[in-house]
Amino acid sequence: METHRLKTITIVILLLLNLFLLALLLNFRLQQVRTGARLEEELFRLYEASEMSIDEDVPLDGAPLPSLSLTRDLELEAAIARMILGEEAVEGVHEGGGIYTYTGEAGTIQFRSTGAFDFVSDRRQTADPGAFFLSFCDTFGYTPLQQREEGGAYSAARVVGGHPVYNCTVTFRFGEGDSLLSAAGSCLSEKGSAQLDAAAFSTADALVKFLSYRGESGAICNRILSVSPVYALQTSASSASRLAAQWRITTDTYQYYVDCSTGEIVRS
Repeated sequence: METHRLKTITIVILLLLNLFLLALLLNFRLQQVRTGARLEEELFRLYEASEMSIDEDVPLDGAPLPSLSLTRDLELEAAIARMILGEEAVEGVHEGGGIYTYTGEAGTIQFRSTGAFDFVSDRRQTADPGAFFLSFCDTFGYTPLQQREEGGAYSAARVVGGHPVYNCTVTFRFGEGDSLLSAAGSCLSEKGSAQLDAAAFSTADALVKFLSYRGESGAICNRILSVSPVYALQTSASSASRLAAQWRITTDTYQYYVDCSTGEIVRS
């Protein structure tokens, strides 16, 4: 009987302890919500005082993307070369300085250590330029931006983890007879990538930073239309490339990019 009573008391104590911990957790979450709400109110007041507005559907509690270090992928470059030149393209020849050259019947294509590549020819025939371009995008992780611009050009941007790398783009130009005249841009591989230190700037931080930038630079805009996480490709001939986490702030005039680690802002 005494043992049964002790077990009952122990169970009751554990239940009360769990209820206490749950109450602490709920109180902590409530404080987070209240703090977030106060921050949002203050941010809206700051913008109103500066005669600006933030669209209601702009999320203010977004977390930044993780920045990534990248490694060069020669297999990826060879696959791109074969698609542009044709399957008969020879193996890449190292020209020195991190430059690899691939040759085929349609011409040559060069890749640099930064991921930049270029191809110029008038002998690469395609049955359907649009289909050829979309096949390239699907194969190598690009999303089309514009198709059949003036001059027969198609352009696309690289996507990583569902987020655009806004400055990692490719452009294909086609001429008469659906021949591919040139292909140029940048490529990158996610294979071997590693996450760097977590970025510090949340959505709200980026908007505060942008408001300060607007006042200092004299940027003309009155409304924030959207804020979205994106990547920027940062390359150097002497060090590994990286994907820097950024916030893209779209206003009623221009788009701006806020670096999530440094706070630096550039206009597109």
